[in-house]
Amino acid sequence: MAVESNTYNDYSVAAEEKYPLISNFSFWLKPQVGRKLFDVNPLETDFGDFMKMGLMKEVKGQEIIHHEANSRFDVPNVNSSATQASVYGVASGGNGDPTEFTGLPYIQLSTDSHSPTSGPYALSKSYPRVGQNILFANNSEWRIKGKRESVAGAHRLYLQQVQATMPNLAATITLSGGIYGGNAFIIHTNSYGEATLGMTQGLVPTAKTFTSYLQQFSEYYTVSDWQEQNETYPVEWNGKVIEFTYEKGINDTEIRFGAQIDNGLFLSNKDDGNLTHTDPETGATEAVTTTQGYIQNLELNAQKMYYDTTPTLALFDNINRYRRKLQQGGDMMLWVGYEFRSKMESVVTQLGVNGGVVYDRKAIDLDIQQFKKGGFTYNLKDLKILNHTKFAGAPGFKYPYYFIIAPMQKQRDPKDGTLLDPFCIIYQKQVGEGARGHYKIWETGANARPRATNRRLNREINLAAHMGMQTVAASKHILGKPVSL
Repeated sequence: MAVESNTYNDYSVAAEEKYPLISNFSFWLKPQVGRKLFDVNPLETDFGDFMKMGLMKEVKGQEIIHHEANSRFDVPNVNSSATQASVYGVASGGNGDPTEFTGLPYIQLSTDSHSPTSGPYALSKSYPRVGQNILFANNSEWRIKGKRESVAGAHRLYLQQVQATMPNLAATITLSGGIYGGNAFIIHTNSYGEATLGMTQGLVPTAKTFTSYLQQFSEYYTVSDWQEQNETYPVEWNGKVIEFTYEKGINDTEIRFGAQIDNGLFLSNKDDGNLTHTDPETGATEAVTTTQGYIQNLELNAQKMYYDTTPTLALFDNINRYRRKLQQGGDMMLWVGYEFRSKMESVVTQLGVNGGVVYDRKAIDLDIQQFKKGGFTYNLKDLKILNHTKFAGAPGFKYPYYFIIAPMQKQRDPKDGTLLDPFCIIYQKQVGEGARGHYKIWETGANARPRATNRRLNREINLAAHMGMQTVAASKHILGKPVSL
């Protein structure tokens, strides 16, 4: 029997449910590996590591739930053509665009960004969906307002800029040798208006809305035969044993959900108030708000340091000078992308490595290498979000070459004197049926237990979380970037 010790969980609602569900977001499953939060990060997410480090706290705020389709990760490409209108442009009726999107900028997807490649439905499907946010390598971010799917192999995305001052499509789409396009872009998150239906296309809808620094994430998984796909996990909670059910088939959905949260917390740009969403159920138009991700916050506010793609001891001498200037203190986190880490292994070897670190008075196995230079301590750790080949590590993106120098000392709030972590995940405690503390899991559908919730003859496992990233004193961080590649 597992004894629950994750302080971010709250099973008081589950204790009263007849068929309580559980997921890997409780961070205690896989008991053959470990039973406590500090022993296992089953979803291999950065926010899971932050939780293990104690860098997560509950805040009060508004609960909003939306949905998004379940899709495999993909990095689509803009079409390549000598004709600009076949690559990007402004929607108009004479250009084959739906009239409701007239005047909106669009991009046309490349043929290889469609599927399947053959059969009666050849090139009729594509990965992007309405409501998702896309990001180009020049940090030009857009929200997909609409989509044309009527032309096989030539789907178009009708876009709204997250910030009006970001590079437009003409400054984003390449032109080389008389050929437009070919740019890759990532679909890193999604956003919807408050109290709207959210994503309505796809297998596992996920949606998010935002209040201040919080962002709503949601997904669902359709169960074909739950009686053959679950396990029972008994958990002791406040003296009572709760017989939780874990749906085995939900693991891929959990991983995708974890990726959506990671991308939202680290890569999202703050919108400038011009995003809207039309609810397909009510027809109402709602404002959409995005949060400021950790990386994007540092892009705007952190001290910048550039290197020539080959880290040396001299680079760390310069970093130490910055650290003294910024009064970071003796200990700091060194978050790194894969390319930076692989090139600095010789530096770490020269300086000497210790295999563990004590963070916030908790001895935790965090896969951190610790070394010292000039009286300063560096706690070296991969930041997974910088490396994923379907997101920040996609072709053309420089994130794998980034490094972040982050202070570990708490910062004092100038208004009330509260001591705050320099970087911290904030979350809203979930309420109602399925609430598990920092996340929520519940059933819907005509086959839902203990009773049907609608007329749809299926059973759906829904996941939701309301999280954000709080960065305190971002100007005391150092963001390292390559001069060129």
